Amino acid sequence: MKKFISILLSAILVFACMIPAFATESESAEVSYDGEPVVVVRGFDFMGLHYEDGSPALTFTFGNIFPGVVKLLFNMMLFNEKGMVQALVDTANTLFGPIAADHELNSLENIFVDTYTTSMDEYPDFFDKKGRGAEEGILATAVDSVGAENCFFFTYDWRKSPRVLAAELNTLIETAKQETGKDKVRLVSASMGTVVTSAYMYYYGYDSVYNCTFVSGALNGIYTIGDLFTGNILFDADMLGNFLENAVSGQNVLVKTLVKLLTRGKLLGIVCNFVNSLVDEHKATVFDAGLRDSFGLAMGIWSMCPEADFDEAVEFMFGGHEDEYETVLNELAEMRTFLFATEDIVDGAIARDIPVAFLSNYNKPMTPVVARGNAQGDAVIEVYGTSFYGTAATFGKTLTEEDLAGVAAEFISPDNIINASTCRYPAYTWFIKDAAHVATQYGSDYAAFVDYLVMSDTQHTVYDNALYPRFMQEDANLSLIPAIAE
Repeated sequence: MKKFISILLSAILVFACMIPAFATESESAEVSYDGEPVVVVRGFDFMGLHYEDGSPALTFTFGNIFPGVVKLLFNMMLFNEKGMVQALVDTANTLFGPIAADHELNSLENIFVDTYTTSMDEYPDFFDKKGRGAEEGILATAVDSVGAENCFFFTYDWRKSPRVLAAELNTLIETAKQETGKDKVRLVSASMGTVVTSAYMYYYGYDSVYNCTFVSGALNGIYTIGDLFTGNILFDADMLGNFLENAVSGQNVLVKTLVKLLTRGKLLGIVCNFVNSLVDEHKATVFDAGLRDSFGLAMGIWSMCPEADFDEAVEFMFGGHEDEYETVLNELAEMRTFLFATEDIVDGAIARDIPVAFLSNYNKPMTPVVARGNAQGDAVIEVYGTSFYGTAATFGKTLTEEDLAGVAAEFISPDNIINASTCRYPAYTWFIKDAAHVATQYGSDYAAFVDYLVMSDTQHTVYDNALYPRFMQEDANLSLIPAIAE
């Protein structure tokens, strides 16, 4: 079972982290600024790992995949289920072997990440190489606001523990303070970067933090990772149908019609039933971890496992192998202490009058092969995580009368999908419908909104600017408009 789960995790991570982001190129004018520097903490950069010569560590080429496909099809024709599983395992090991680690958490290969150890004015060709989408969009917008000499970009090897990454972030923050002569920095983080930022405050305190903005954050974990690491795999026809129909929403009528026929008919349900029975039947034979020594030892992925699933996940992945993975388990025990203190960490920032903001996107279907794959989210992280406990209806549904009972109207989104009253910080949490994960392309209203929060000297709330109410919607032109009822 664990081997199968590792394969699914690999495929899901590839999909989630390769969603393209495009942006408008432009040259920023020189600006006069004498405030705190901006430090952007990027999220999980799946394809950011590379060898010393710059070639990517992870490659998905025809030559890598085709042999496995042939073996898979051959065994399917023979109705050889074990052969089918082995074909998937062999292909996965070929694709993801380069990121494997030993049991002391040392990479088996010399893998590198592009890092930026000083201000962005030392990297004049950065945006030409990296573009201006997602986190780079946040950075480019900040460069326009405060100048490249006041902007810093933290990137990292996502296989490392947040404890280690916090130390690396601390080094960059100290550099930013020294270069600009300021005592504090404006922190803006996205996706997994929010966990790294939280770890920084846990291990190094708040003295250097001027404000903190969390975009599409994973502070409260990701259901998909929790389900995968606990073996809660489920292929459901409705979830898959929602996912496929959303995936082709921008295609021509013929493609959308064909997908609709597939999802509305019985075939998809039959396929799901077969796959679910295959998983159940071969739990014993596929118990070997498979990719446990690659993704299973990626501490950054573990840092996004929900608190409620963490202990069960550790037992599921490493139970019976305690001696073999002693170093790993010690690191996970340290991580557990930090993750379980997340509420206190953010509360500590607020108690020190550090302005914070949480941005949660929704109306995108989540990964449709886990038990909670019908959750509402931004295609990568669920609303519950990005909004710090916000309540959302199942994807494709609206809140029930029972869900709405006793809740003030101001907390209910116009489409009756979101209940913001359960957020830990409802006054500091914004919801953006139809926006993708880290939807901060340069030139978009969303990027401008993030910059508005980052450049604030006071605590903004959902009440103090009519341009940015609690519930917004991103339209096809990347403009933010107040959310409306459907």
